[in-house]
Amino acid sequence: NSDGYYEIGNAGQLYWFADLVNGGTATAKGELTADIVVNENVLNNDGTLNGTPSHVWTPIGTETNMFKGTFNGNNHTISGLYTDYGYYIGLFGYASNATISNVGVVDSYLSGSGNYATSSYTGGICGYAVSTTINLCYNESFVHGYTNIGGICGYIWNTTISNCYNMGA
Repeated sequence: NSDGYYEIGNAGQLYWFADLVNGGTATAKGELTADIVVNENVLNNDGTLNGTPSHVWTPIGTETNMFKGTFNGNNHTISGLYTDYGYYIGLFGYASNATISNVGVVDSYLSGSGNYATSSYTGGICGYAVSTTINLCYNESFVHGYTNIGGICGYIWNTTISNCYNMGA
């Protein structure tokens, strides 16, 4: 749009934005224009995984290409994210000097892996955040990992999380 934001209104555009950031365009700015469903009915009523969803999510931002931009969910939700292996897991994987706001992650299954020597860094909104602002976000999804796990963010350093909540398992 005219403000330099990429408008994201469907799952394909969300994957495109993740590929853009993960490919090296770290300071990209994105905003949701609608609620997005990646997979339908990912969780059963008791919060357990409902089968194996067809679309696997690759989080926005990696250890190599951290998300350093701005993301405004415009009070929309993203549902149906599914990841069952990896590090830096969430809607955002690794964010640094970023701003993430006004988004809810619902009906999603975000599971990271790790062992005694490594952490999974798993969160509903962001797996790993450094010098980042996360505001007006929420998680209503299943989050699982080895260590450094949180409903909103798995690991933070010099990061502000405000007006957020977690209702996920």
